[in-house]
Amino acid sequence: FRRGSGRRELAEAIVHPDNPLTARVIVNRIWAHHFGHGLVATVSNFGLRATPPSHPRLLDYLASDLIEHGWSIKRLHRLILSSRTWQQTSRDRPAARRIDPDNRLLWRYHRRRVDFEILRDAMLSAAGRLDLQMLGPAIPLWQSGNARRTLYAHIDRSQLPTVLRLFDFPSPDTHNPARSRTTAPQQALFLMNNVFVKERAAELAQRAREAVARGNVDATVAMATTLYQIALGRPPTTAELERCSEGLATGVLDWPQIAQMLLISNEFLFID
Repeated sequence: FRRGSGRRELAEAIVHPDNPLTARVIVNRIWAHHFGHGLVATVSNFGLRATPPSHPRLLDYLASDLIEHGWSIKRLHRLILSSRTWQQTSRDRPAARRIDPDNRLLWRYHRRRVDFEILRDAMLSAAGRLDLQMLGPAIPLWQSGNARRTLYAHIDRSQLPTVLRLFDFPSPDTHNPARSRTTAPQQALFLMNNVFVKERAAELAQRAREAVARGNVDATVAMATTLYQIALGRPPTTAELERCSEGLATGVLDWPQIAQMLLISNEFLFID
């Protein structure tokens, strides 16, 4: 480095097309974000003691494509998400499992729970409340009326909200290459009893009720169908319709409770 402090030359060297490391690291981290596991398992270590890539030619191809197209992260996301590999389900295939029990060769999708930030945003979206405004100051997570994306939540390192710790939010004080993924009873208790979740369920039920009021159809079937379409992106099965009708008829359930059941179901909470 010969000019000034050398910072600019260092930056240029880091992103120079002849330096493949930067692009490989970016690609691997984005791949890990979408699949739960990187092509190189040690996402923060590409050294000699790192885990070798499971698909080295794929890693090189994506890194080269990223450089050739002006380091467009949006294009990289689109390339990965439009692939048949990402669009697989997590359904088991016994023959493939016998050959590759750890799924390193990606013969199925890694089933995993969504991060809390995604879960909160998804609940707000289902309730029709998510504020998509970009930019602006950080806001306390549980501030009254806060419907902004969780990306804009204020993080106090000395007082991290309990719910974030409960759902494996990494410590902001240390480097964390990957989140831990735990399953604990407290998570289910939060989803069953928290005021935020109950309010979103009530708003989802009201949203469905308003949509049904505009049509001239069987109210119970229409409400259940609308709730399932909004929350899970599919119509209810015959058995699910029967359970909804039975719960409503016996007084065991009401529509906000049914909406909450959908919002805390595995189908809503997990990517599979």
